Amino acid sequence: MKKLLLILTMSLSANISNAQWQQNIGSTSSSINCFATMGTILFAGTDSGIFISNNNGSTWIQNNTGFFTNLPVYSLAITGTNIFAGTAIGVFLSTDNGVSWANLTGNANWASNVVALAISGSNIFASSYGGLYLSTNNGVNWINLTGTHATSIAISGTNIFVGCNIGVYVSTDNGTNWTAVNTGLINQNVLSLAISGTNMFAGTTDGVYISGNNGTNWTVVNTGLISNFSVTTVHAFAFSGTNILVGTCRGVYSSTDNGTNWTAENTGLTNYHVLSLANIGSTIVAGTDGAYGGRVYTRPLSELVGIEEMSKDIPFSVAPNPFGVQTSVNFTEEQKNTIIKIIDVLGKEIKTISFTGKQLIIEKEEMKEGIYFVQITDENKNVVNSKIVVQ
Repeated sequence: MKKLLLILTMSLSANISNAQWQQNIGSTSSSINCFATMGTILFAGTDSGIFISNNNGSTWIQNNTGFFTNLPVYSLAITGTNIFAGTAIGVFLSTDNGVSWANLTGNANWASNVVALAISGSNIFASSYGGLYLSTNNGVNWINLTGTHATSIAISGTNIFVGCNIGVYVSTDNGTNWTAVNTGLINQNVLSLAISGTNMFAGTTDGVYISGNNGTNWTVVNTGLISNFSVTTVHAFAFSGTNILVGTCRGVYSSTDNGTNWTAENTGLTNYHVLSLANIGSTIVAGTDGAYGGRVYTRPLSELVGIEEMSKDIPFSVAPNPFGVQTSVNFTEEQKNTIIKIIDVLGKEIKTISFTGKQLIIEKEEMKEGIYFVQITDENKNVVNSKIVVQ
């Protein structure tokens, strides 16, 4: 395979709107198979090895010490300071932020094409063409759990879910026993699994399914995702609060209502075959299939999450915005028992305040630079959101 070329100086042309995807790795024959984040570091697993970005995907460097030349990387998982990479020949580990890598599986026959990795506590799950395997000692030894080739793994508490070409299976005993959970899953060729809150999502070769009860029942949610096309293959998920993004064979789609309705978000994409998604900081990153020109695209997350800036139901303003030390939320009318939440772009609640009055001072405190959202719920259960920027 051709070596992945990094176009480090590419930027948006002056005549291109900001409300679109920006291409940051140029067209190659190398697929961008997966992403993983460690703090502010973004890792990309490609058909040409590992690439690392320290600026939210704007520029990249290749770090393949310990890999064979251009070794394909299909999956990534991170726990603490350990980074695990599933490759064409086995599982590799880096303990120095991806600078160097060590082969954990040697020449084991089972470890060809490790397409999925997941970590639960001290347990590492790896799925390859040889089946599903478990390590309880940081990859030193591996135990075969099943010969099934799983394309995806998702973990919720003590439940281990795998998706494969015959549906979704769950284990509650670390993979010793498995139970099919496919009721309502009309298309059982599952390529991707993801969990957000109490909901689990399955991406199939024909759209998205959702389950709110650990896979006991599934409901297809494809409105806007499938129109005149007979197949919409879903490869990847990303979440920002209650907003969902999917990477498909027809580009990126977003939903603000748990998948009931989908909207195409493809302006600026020149390759619509999206294999991987990630959000880091205030940026969403998409990786595409090398067969159609492998690229990495970035876009501000705020363009995709549908945040409402003002509401006639709760008249207010936020100033200064952006701010460095503090800002104030100013209401036109006196508030009573209003709940104000500060939420980061990943959906994590930073602050929750019960407020009565007309002006609330918000201190920067532990908030890092970036985009946040103020969610205001008054005593009549009216809800409004506003974006704030911390400098």
